[in-house]
Amino acid sequence: MRKAIEEKRVFNVADSLMIEAAKDKKGFLIEDKTQFENFDPSFSASFLEEYNNKISLAEAAPDDEAVNGMVVSYTTIVEEKMKLNRDKFQAAKYFVDKAFPGDLGKQIEFGYRDYDKARNGQDKMVLFMKGLYTTCQKYKAKLNEVNFTDENIMQIQQFAVELDEANQVQNQFNKNRPTLTQDRIKKVNAVWEVMGKICSAGKIIFASDYAKLQRYNLPEVAASAPKTDVPPPQS
Repeated sequence: MRKAIEEKRVFNVADSLMIEAAKDKKGFLIEDKTQFENFDPSFSASFLEEYNNKISLAEAAPDDEAVNGMVVSYTTIVEEKMKLNRDKFQAAKYFVDKAFPGDLGKQIEFGYRDYDKARNGQDKMVLFMKGLYTTCQKYKAKLNEVNFTDENIMQIQQFAVELDEANQVQNQFNKNRPTLTQDRIKKVNAVWEVMGKICSAGKIIFASDYAKLQRYNLPEVAASAPKTDVPPPQS
């Protein structure tokens, strides 16, 4: 079985700088289209279109900052749901104590001893609140007598379900995060590789035109970037 290989950037500048340079090279390629096509007919309109598409795909891929922002967003949502569930338990506890004053057995049944273990874990809190809902349904009539209404009891289930859903979304995103990173790296590498071809050709085409030659410098040479042995003209 073939071992999976981690994608790594083939350049060592910021993605934003690389994409900006790629757009510049696209503009230069359009301007110098005739010279490029005369040198190599593969620098055609379809080549330019494909290059532009690669740039667009790389730009659209969420960068590390955007991914980190999504992590913060999902975490914030989960924390908000956790607080709702904690507050709901404290409200329920007030009415349980009122309905069953000093009844240790009922306190245990309503999860008093389990709460501290569950309050800081999302998955544990979901199970805890679902259990609390079941118990509240069991003693619904008694709880209704002390003004813990059916609506209040249904909210326990609702908050548990919302926390469960938010937790699943967060977990799914965290599992997919490496895939997002690898996908972006593939897309920016694809742009870099095409830009390298353009720059390699440009340095040959404009070997005797120092000003235009500078247009086709890569933003920074990486180990795997295409290179040329054509020097700038001597003054």
